[in-house]
Amino acid sequence: MGVGHCIGTIALRGTTVPVIDFASLLNYREVDRSEGATQGDRRVVVMRLEKELFGLMVDSVDSIVSYFPDELIEFPVVEQNRNDMFLGCITGRNDGDILLLDHLKILTDSEVTEITHGHSKIYQLRISSKENQITSGKVRRTYITFNIDGTYAVAIGDVKEIIDYPKALLQPPGLQKHVRGVLNLRGSLVTIVDARSMYSADALNETGQKEARKVLVFNLNGNNFGLVVDSVESIVTVSDSDKVKLPQLLYDQGKGSISADISEAVEITDSLGKKRSLLIINADSVAARASSKSVAA
Repeated sequence: MGVGHCIGTIALRGTTVPVIDFASLLNYREVDRSEGATQGDRRVVVMRLEKELFGLMVDSVDSIVSYFPDELIEFPVVEQNRNDMFLGCITGRNDGDILLLDHLKILTDSEVTEITHGHSKIYQLRISSKENQITSGKVRRTYITFNIDGTYAVAIGDVKEIIDYPKALLQPPGLQKHVRGVLNLRGSLVTIVDARSMYSADALNETGQKEARKVLVFNLNGNNFGLVVDSVESIVTVSDSDKVKLPQLLYDQGKGSISADISEAVEITDSLGKKRSLLIINADSVAARASSKSVAA
């Protein structure tokens, strides 16, 4: 049953959320309740089933994707026990096919009842009023972190999707040198902007690094553009109390520098337990820069 795959709970803004080892639920391995179960690249994806919250511990969060209905095909599932959770397979992607799940059917009704009975409600009552006050005073925000000769982040809500670097691009005349071309992304034209070139960063020399490149796709202020970055690292959630003051020197590096598009910085704890600062990019500022420089006058 599902409760056998539950490895513990997390406190999420005053609510206690049971966490389930998703790989164990799918019979890929035995349930992992070791001290290192949630370390490294593993993440907890929180979903809502009616009024209850559940966390699925996964090995990693790779990217954000969108799809059209005609990309979704049915496929046979040998294991009938959880056949209903599979909506189909998204095909035709450069990084392979993607299995699409129905989050409402990942757990059966009996598993939901078993996990929540005497569990989340009891734990919610045990949270002290002091902890509730502290939690309610925090505004938590989620970011996607990426690399351009350093680690930066952008609000997850600003990113439409993340794709691999396209193998072929349209090349209309008059493009600025930092624009790699135009991509027809499922019927929408997206200007592909090379972040390194736009911010005058050094070019990549090694093929292995180039193969890791990703494109963050934005749709801001009517501007469709994709920002080419060295790699996408992870998804992090921080609170306003984690903000740190930026040194004035950072703002004195010139308008062409990436520092001109940095809005704030936060302190995070990485997978090794070490604290480090993370620079947040203002997506609207990047959109304005990409829009004004995408095509030569």
